[in-house]
Order: sequence, then C-alpha cells, then structure tokens
Amino acid sequence: MAETMANGSVRSEKSKVIHTELGAFADAINSAHAGILSRVIEARDWNIHRDVDGFSALRAWLMERFDFHVRTAADIAAIARLSKKFRALASAACAGEARIDPVAFAVRQLDKTPAMRVYARTPYAEPVPSPWNASVACPTPEHLIAQYCAHATFDQLATHLAELAASLAESAELFDGLSQQSLQRLE
Repeated sequence: MAETMANGSVRSEKSKVIHTELGAFADAINSAHAGILSRVIEARDWNIHRDVDGFSALRAWLMERFDFHVRTAADIAAIARLSKKFRALASAACAGEARIDPVAFAVRQLDKTPAMRVYARTPYAEPVPSPWNASVACPTPEHLIAQYCAHATFDQLATHLAELAASLAESAELFDGLSQQSLQRLE
C-alpha cells in the first residue's frame, strides 16, 4: 500500500512537471506563430516572397525557403493572404489572442462566398457583447468570430460558421426567388 502511494505521489509530481513544460512549449509556439504571421503579412505587403525570392505562393515560400511544416505554412499563408479582407481576425492572430489554426479556418470559411465576405464586415446595428466577456463589444460579425477563435472549441467555431453560412444561403435563396418573381411580373 505504501509503495502504491509512493508511486502515485511520484506520478503526480511527474504529471505536474510534464504539464508545466508542455504548457510553456505551447505558449512559446503560439507566440512564435503570432510573430511569424506578422512578419509574413509584412513580407506579403512588400511582395518579398515574389519579387525577392521568386515564389508566387506564400505557402510554398514558407515551406521551401524556411522549412515550415505543411499545415503551419498553409494556415499562416491563408491568414496573410486574406489579412486585408479580414483585419480583425488577422489582428487577433498577430496579437496572439487567437491561435493561427482556428483563425485560418475562419478566414477560409468566410472567403468561400461573397455573401460571407460582405456579411463578416457589415457592422451590427448595435455592437454585440462577446459570449465569453460581456465587456468586449463586437461591432461586426468578424469581431464576434474572432472571439470564437480565441475562446471556443474548434467544433463550436465550425458550428457557428456553418450556421452563419446556412442563414445567409437561405436569405440569398429567398432574395433570388423574390427577384425572379419581380422580373416575371415586370415581363
């Protein structure tokens, strides 16, 4: 019994050490990703990847010139490429408020259709409070999505974006139907 308690105590201490170290490594990686993204956005703004290094795609530039992992390079490149369209999301990722993987997912989803692109940047009539911190006001859907990227699970983010896409698709279908009816009446 004493041996089991001693093993449990050693195991508990080992767990604390491992958790502390992994947490520190994750913080360092996420901080590095935020800094890297900022520099890649700057490089894209100056066309360094294209004009200096001869790469047409940011992802290829990151992988071949700097030996980034495929997924990391793809996520950073997606955010950098869309950073002018989705400034709030890019800002959240560059500031380290949200990890690059949920932000990359969000910008890819928002960029899929013109309706999502426009809706994301359209101001609410009144700012919406963040579901995680009522003192944070979200003036646009993009700011709210940035809050999801920072605080929600990936599944919650995916569900939120899917619900937005579905509601916009329904609205677009209704609008298209009404437009066709109006045109028929005119004819």
